[in-house]
Amino acid sequence: MRVPWREVRRHPDRFPDWHIAKVSSVRTVIGLDFAIHTGETRRIYLKRSLQRDKVKQLLARFRATKEWREFQLAQEFAEAGVTVPQPVYYAEGTDENGQPSVYYATIGFGSEWHEAKSLFKKTRQFGAEWQSLARFTRRLHEKGVLHGDYRSDHIYLDEGSFAEGDDSAWALMDLDGSRVGKPVTPRERFRALTQLTESLLTSGMKRENVEEFLRVYDPANTQQLDSRRIYKFALDKVKRLRPR
Repeated sequence: MRVPWREVRRHPDRFPDWHIAKVSSVRTVIGLDFAIHTGETRRIYLKRSLQRDKVKQLLARFRATKEWREFQLAQEFAEAGVTVPQPVYYAEGTDENGQPSVYYATIGFGSEWHEAKSLFKKTRQFGAEWQSLARFTRRLHEKGVLHGDYRSDHIYLDEGSFAEGDDSAWALMDLDGSRVGKPVTPRERFRALTQLTESLLTSGMKRENVEEFLRVYDPANTQQLDSRRIYKFALDKVKRLRPR
Protein backbone atom coordinates (compact mmCIF):
# COMPACT_ATOMS: atom_id res chain seq x y z
CA MET A 1 0.00 0.00 0.00
CA ARG A 2 1.29 3.44 -0.94
CA VAL A 3 0.85 6.21 1.64
CA PRO A 4 0.09 9.64 0.07
CA TRP A 5 2.15 11.55 2.64
CA ARG A 6 1.62 15.00 1.16
CA GLU A 7 -2.16 14.58 1.07
CA VAL A 8 -2.20 13.16 4.60
CA ARG A 9 -0.36 16.21 5.89
CA ARG A 10 -2.46 18.74 3.98
CA HIS A 11 -5.89 17.13 4.24
CA PRO A 12 -6.04 14.70 7.19
CA ASP A 13 -9.84 14.90 7.13
CA ARG A 14 -9.80 12.95 3.86
CA PHE A 15 -8.40 9.91 5.69
CA PRO A 16 -10.93 9.16 8.47
CA ASP A 17 -9.79 5.55 8.82
CA TRP A 18 -6.23 6.58 9.65
CA HIS A 19 -5.05 8.02 12.95
CA ILE A 20 -2.91 11.06 12.23
CA ALA A 21 -0.82 10.85 15.40
CA LYS A 22 1.73 13.57 14.69
CA VAL A 23 2.48 16.19 12.06
CA SER A 24 5.50 18.48 12.36
CA SER A 25 7.82 20.26 9.93
CA VAL A 26 9.86 17.11 9.26
CA ARG A 27 7.87 14.22 10.77
CA THR A 28 4.53 12.58 10.10
CA VAL A 29 3.16 9.65 12.10
CA ILE A 30 0.03 7.76 11.06
CA GLY A 31 -1.78 4.77 12.52
CA LEU A 32 -3.09 2.09 10.16
CA ASP A 33 -5.18 -0.95 11.09
CA PHE A 34 -4.25 -4.34 9.63
CA ALA A 35 -5.89 -7.74 9.94
CA ILE A 36 -3.43 -10.49 10.92
CA HIS A 37 -3.62 -14.24 10.29
CA THR A 38 -5.73 -14.86 13.41
CA GLY A 39 -8.41 -12.49 12.16
CA GLU A 40 -7.57 -9.92 14.83
CA THR A 41 -6.81 -6.32 13.98
CA ARG A 42 -3.55 -4.66 14.93
CA ARG A 43 -2.65 -1.02 14.56
CA ILE A 44 0.71 -0.20 13.04
CA TYR A 45 2.19 3.26 13.48
CA LEU A 46 4.34 4.38 10.57
CA LYS A 47 6.62 7.37 10.92
CA ARG A 48 8.26 9.23 8.06
CA SER A 49 11.07 11.64 8.91
CA LEU A 50 12.50 14.01 6.32
CA GLN A 51 16.18 14.86 6.44
CA ARG A 52 16.21 18.39 5.10
CA ASP A 53 19.16 19.71 7.04
CA LYS A 54 22.31 19.42 4.91
CA VAL A 55 24.54 19.02 7.98
CA LYS A 56 22.39 16.18 9.29
CA GLN A 57 22.44 14.55 5.88
CA LEU A 58 26.22 14.61 5.99
CA LEU A 59 26.36 13.29 9.56
CA ALA A 60 23.94 10.51 8.63
CA ARG A 61 26.72 8.97 6.56
CA PHE A 62 28.74 8.38 9.73
CA ARG A 63 26.15 7.73 12.44
CA ALA A 64 22.83 5.96 12.86
CA THR A 65 19.60 7.87 12.37
CA LYS A 66 17.35 8.74 15.29
CA GLU A 67 14.81 6.19 14.07
CA TRP A 68 17.38 3.41 13.84
CA ARG A 69 18.44 4.14 17.41
CA GLU A 70 14.76 3.93 18.43
CA PHE A 71 14.50 0.56 16.64
CA GLN A 72 17.47 -0.76 18.59
CA LEU A 73 16.27 0.76 21.86
CA ALA A 74 12.90 -0.95 21.53
CA GLN A 75 14.66 -4.30 21.23
CA GLU A 76 16.90 -3.52 24.21
CA PHE A 77 13.92 -2.50 26.35
CA ALA A 78 12.09 -5.71 25.41
CA GLU A 79 15.16 -7.78 26.30
CA ALA A 80 15.21 -6.03 29.68
CA GLY A 81 11.63 -7.19 30.28
CA VAL A 82 9.92 -3.88 29.57
CA THR A 83 6.85 -3.82 27.32
CA VAL A 84 7.20 -1.34 24.44
CA PRO A 85 5.64 -0.99 20.97
CA GLN A 86 7.16 -3.76 18.85
CA PRO A 87 9.36 -2.47 16.00
CA VAL A 88 8.55 -4.15 12.68
CA TYR A 89 10.05 -2.03 9.92
CA TYR A 90 12.87 0.39 9.17
CA ALA A 91 13.99 1.80 5.83
CA GLU A 92 15.87 4.73 4.35
CA GLY A 93 14.88 6.23 1.02
CA THR A 94 13.48 9.39 -0.55
CA ASP A 95 10.11 11.09 -0.64
CA GLU A 96 8.10 12.08 -3.73
CA ASN A 97 10.42 15.04 -4.23
CA GLY A 98 13.63 13.06 -3.90
CA GLN A 99 14.18 14.33 -0.33
CA PRO A 100 16.14 11.88 1.90
CA SER A 101 13.65 10.19 4.24
CA VAL A 102 13.58 7.59 7.00
CA TYR A 103 10.65 5.26 7.68
CA TYR A 104 10.03 3.46 10.97
CA ALA A 105 7.02 1.33 11.98
CA THR A 106 5.88 -0.27 15.23
CA ILE A 107 2.90 -2.32 16.32
CA GLY A 108 0.80 -0.14 18.61
CA PHE A 109 -0.63 -1.17 21.97
CA GLY A 110 -3.98 -2.94 22.00
CA SER A 111 -7.19 -1.46 23.35
CA GLU A 112 -6.50 -2.96 26.78
CA TRP A 113 -3.69 -0.46 27.32
CA HIS A 114 -4.57 2.96 28.72
CA GLU A 115 -2.45 6.07 29.05
CA ALA A 116 -1.46 6.75 32.66
CA LYS A 117 -2.11 10.46 32.29
CA SER A 118 -5.72 9.84 31.23
CA LEU A 119 -6.16 7.21 33.95
CA PHE A 120 -5.10 9.47 36.80
CA LYS A 121 -6.91 12.48 35.36
CA LYS A 122 -10.13 10.45 35.21
CA THR A 123 -9.91 9.00 38.72
CA ARG A 124 -7.94 11.83 40.38
CA GLN A 125 -6.83 9.16 42.85
CA PHE A 126 -3.34 7.94 43.62
CA GLY A 127 -3.82 4.54 45.21
CA ALA A 128 -2.86 1.01 44.17
CA GLU A 129 -1.97 1.98 40.60
CA TRP A 130 0.24 4.79 41.84
CA GLN A 131 2.15 2.50 44.19
CA SER A 132 2.47 -0.07 41.43
CA LEU A 133 3.92 2.59 39.12
CA ALA A 134 6.46 3.42 41.83
CA ARG A 135 7.55 -0.23 41.96
CA PHE A 136 7.71 -0.36 38.17
CA THR A 137 9.87 2.78 38.11
CA ARG A 138 12.15 1.35 40.78
CA ARG A 139 12.56 -1.86 38.75
CA LEU A 140 13.45 0.14 35.65
CA HIS A 141 16.13 2.16 37.39
CA GLU A 142 17.55 -0.82 39.28
CA LYS A 143 18.00 -2.58 35.92
CA GLY A 144 19.76 0.41 34.42
CA VAL A 145 16.79 1.31 32.22
CA LEU A 146 16.24 5.05 31.82
CA HIS A 147 13.39 6.57 29.81
CA GLY A 148 14.36 9.88 28.25
CA ASP A 149 11.03 11.62 28.85
CA TYR A 150 9.32 9.87 31.76
CA ARG A 151 5.94 11.54 31.54
CA SER A 152 2.55 9.98 32.21
CA ASP A 153 1.53 10.30 28.55
CA HIS A 154 4.40 7.93 27.66
CA ILE A 155 3.41 5.35 30.31
CA TYR A 156 0.59 2.85 29.77
CA LEU A 157 -1.28 0.44 32.04
CA ASP A 158 -3.06 -2.77 31.08
CA GLU A 159 -6.01 -2.31 33.42
CA GLY A 160 -7.43 -5.74 32.58
CA SER A 161 -4.37 -7.60 33.85
CA PHE A 162 -3.50 -5.18 36.65
CA ALA A 163 -3.52 -6.61 40.15
CA GLU A 164 -2.64 -4.74 43.33
CA GLY A 165 1.02 -5.26 44.11
CA ASP A 166 1.83 -6.18 40.51
CA ASP A 167 4.14 -3.97 38.45
CA SER A 168 4.22 -6.05 35.27
CA ALA A 169 1.14 -4.44 33.70
CA TRP A 170 2.97 -1.26 32.70
CA ALA A 171 4.44 -0.33 29.33
CA LEU A 172 6.42 2.54 27.81
CA MET A 173 6.46 4.31 24.48
CA ASP A 174 8.36 7.15 22.78
CA LEU A 175 11.89 5.95 23.59
CA ASP A 176 13.78 8.85 22.04
CA GLY A 177 16.68 9.78 24.33
CA SER A 178 16.35 6.63 26.45
CA ARG A 179 19.01 4.04 27.24
CA VAL A 180 19.59 0.59 28.70
CA GLY A 181 22.55 -0.94 30.50
CA LYS A 182 24.09 1.95 32.41
CA PRO A 183 23.51 2.79 36.10
CA VAL A 184 20.88 5.49 36.63
CA THR A 185 22.41 8.33 38.63
CA PRO A 186 20.64 10.20 41.47
CA ARG A 187 20.43 13.26 39.23
CA GLU A 188 18.76 11.22 36.46
CA ARG A 189 16.32 9.72 38.96
CA PHE A 190 15.42 13.20 40.18
CA ARG A 191 14.86 14.35 36.61
CA ALA A 192 12.64 11.35 35.79
CA LEU A 193 10.49 11.87 38.88
CA THR A 194 10.10 15.60 38.24
CA GLN A 195 9.03 14.80 34.67
CA LEU A 196 6.41 12.38 35.98
CA THR A 197 5.23 14.82 38.65
CA GLU A 198 4.98 17.73 36.24
CA SER A 199 2.89 15.65 33.82
CA LEU A 200 0.37 14.82 36.57
CA LEU A 201 -0.12 18.22 38.19
CA THR A 202 -3.30 18.75 36.17
CA SER A 203 -4.55 15.38 37.45
CA GLY A 204 -4.71 16.66 41.00
CA MET A 205 -1.34 15.40 42.19
CA LYS A 206 -0.24 16.75 45.56
CA ARG A 207 3.12 16.85 47.28
CA GLU A 208 1.88 14.06 49.58
CA ASN A 209 1.42 11.81 46.55
CA VAL A 210 5.06 12.31 45.60
CA GLU A 211 6.05 11.42 49.16
CA GLU A 212 4.01 8.20 49.00
CA PHE A 213 5.62 7.36 45.64
CA LEU A 214 9.10 7.78 47.14
CA ARG A 215 8.26 5.51 50.08
CA VAL A 216 7.63 2.73 47.58
CA TYR A 217 10.28 3.70 45.03
CA ASP A 218 13.09 4.11 47.57
CA PRO A 219 11.95 2.71 50.96
CA ALA A 220 15.42 2.93 52.52
CA ASN A 221 15.91 6.48 51.15
CA THR A 222 19.25 5.49 49.69
CA GLN A 223 18.84 8.06 46.90
CA GLN A 224 17.98 10.85 49.36
CA LEU A 225 15.19 12.18 47.17
CA ASP A 226 13.03 14.91 48.68
CA SER A 227 9.32 15.01 47.79
CA ARG A 228 9.11 18.73 48.55
CA ARG A 229 12.01 19.53 46.23
CA ILE A 230 10.62 17.34 43.44
CA TYR A 231 7.15 18.82 43.72
CA LYS A 232 8.41 22.41 43.89
CA PHE A 233 10.72 21.89 40.91
CA ALA A 234 7.84 20.53 38.81
CA LEU A 235 5.46 23.26 39.94
CA ASP A 236 7.96 26.03 39.23
CA LYS A 237 8.62 24.65 35.75
CA VAL A 238 4.91 24.67 34.92
CA LYS A 239 4.61 28.25 36.14
CA ARG A 240 7.58 29.33 33.99
CA LEU A 241 6.10 27.74 30.90
CA ARG A 242 2.55 28.98 31.50
CA PRO A 243 1.58 31.79 29.10
CA ARG A 244 1.19 35.14 30.80
